[in-house]
Amino acid sequence: MEMTVELATAKSATQAITRYQSGCIPYRKVDGVVQVLLVKKTSKNAWWGFCKGGLESHLDKRENAAKECFEESGVTGTVTKKIGQFKYVKDNVKQLVYMYAMDFHTEFESWPEQKTRRRKWFTLAEARDKLGREHHGFLDKIRELAG
Repeated sequence: MEMTVELATAKSATQAITRYQSGCIPYRKVDGVVQVLLVKKTSKNAWWGFCKGGLESHLDKRENAAKECFEESGVTGTVTKKIGQFKYVKDNVKQLVYMYAMDFHTEFESWPEQKTRRRKWFTLAEARDKLGREHHGFLDKIRELAG
């Protein structure tokens, strides 16, 4: 079952324009404990979130999610199941994000956005504390997939 989340949006958001994005949640098991990777900008007052970014016309949604994950976190893996989508407004433009699970393979020491983003592995319980309630369902989907 797929999950859709709609975040509170500004009433002044442009109605006719929607920017499409895809993202993923890398996950792994360490000593039997499921962990997920979150990222945040290095700027003050930044918050933890998922790797995601605007769809590029030459990539499908899964390929785009994998590309964004590598650029933002330096992590690669197999993008597997679509686990839902969410909407939000940024700069007065509606954003629709298709989210996927990523079975983690490799973490690189350097990556394209390492000067502007931090990455960190969290247990599912820790990640719930870092994310807004509207994103908790995605973590539940990861728990199901990771077994």
